[in-house]
Amino acid sequence: MKMNKTSNCLWSAAVLAFSSQLVDAAFVLNFNENYGTATVADFQVADAALDAGADLFNINGEDDFNAARGAGALTSGGLTIETTGAPQNDGFDTGLGLSPIVEGNLYKTGGNLGLTITGLSSVTSGQTVVLTAWGIGDSANQDTAFTGTYGADDQSGNTTFSSSPYVQFTFTADGSTDTLTLVAAPGTGGQNRSHFSGVSLSVVPEPSSSALLGLGGLALILRRRK
Repeated sequence: MKMNKTSNCLWSAAVLAFSSQLVDAAFVLNFNENYGTATVADFQVADAALDAGADLFNINGEDDFNAARGAGALTSGGLTIETTGAPQNDGFDTGLGLSPIVEGNLYKTGGNLGLTITGLSSVTSGQTVVLTAWGIGDSANQDTAFTGTYGADDQSGNTTFSSSPYVQFTFTADGSTDTLTLVAAPGTGGQNRSHFSGVSLSVVPEPSSSALLGLGGLALILRRRK
């Protein structure tokens, strides 16, 4: 079987595409206390790029949260996720009917909760890393101030009870920075509590990489037809 010049070119592009350093990392953490378990689909409402096959972790109560502080406690697609801070208590059912994600939460009065995510140096430079953090309590003044940090890029946002239960940060991978941190601090509502309901992370290939992968798929089709 002979491949024509066009097929050869496409096959070469496919080889380059699949040998490039691409990481399709995606995970979801749901912090709850027997108030219903959220699904990946629930998190996709805020991040449409989140893969349906993303790893799903359920942190049920402060004991599970504390246990996940150990090194390598949670791993997903080459990434390691560790919790930071110690929750004061389990949250309560908000009764808002907004999303299963916020029907349960963990909180801490006068202190911070968070995550440290390592392994991001394996993500190809130029890819987009999307981090979405959810966190509200069960009354109007129980919101959360989130800060995401990737290298020198610090981004922050405040959730709002009943209208904006999550914030989303978008970072551009540089191929060398390994750690992304997320901090949940007491919000501006005046309750002096940090609420953590859930978090998701997705990695979106840069457009040029997506195009190469498309060429690779076309090359495979042409090769099979020869």
